[in-house]
Amino acid sequence: MNSKLRIGIDFHGVITESPAFFRDFTALAFDRDYEIHIISGGPYLVERNFLDSWHIRYTQIFSLLDYFAARGQVEYFENGNFKVPDELWNKAKAEYCLQNNISIQIDD
Repeated sequence: MNSKLRIGIDFHGVITESPAFFRDFTALAFDRDYEIHIISGGPYLVERNFLDSWHIRYTQIFSLLDYFAARGQVEYFENGNFKVPDELWNKAKAEYCLQNNISIQIDD
């Protein structure tokens, strides 16, 4: 069993609220050979661009929107909003954490 610490961090409402803190936090985590997984609902490219602009380090980005869109499970609306069935959306982060042996998830 791999004992490497894997930390999940939500993007909206967590990293976006304190990007300078998470820049420093993730740098320290990488110095200790931890993995950082960004686990959030928004689009991958938006999150990646923000993280990269703030020099926030990460191992992996998991975008719920992109995950469900690839499976044809997203309904898009003319106003730019989208909807994924609640029963899928509500458990997606937990399932990702279980499948990827995430030790702790920092979320709002």
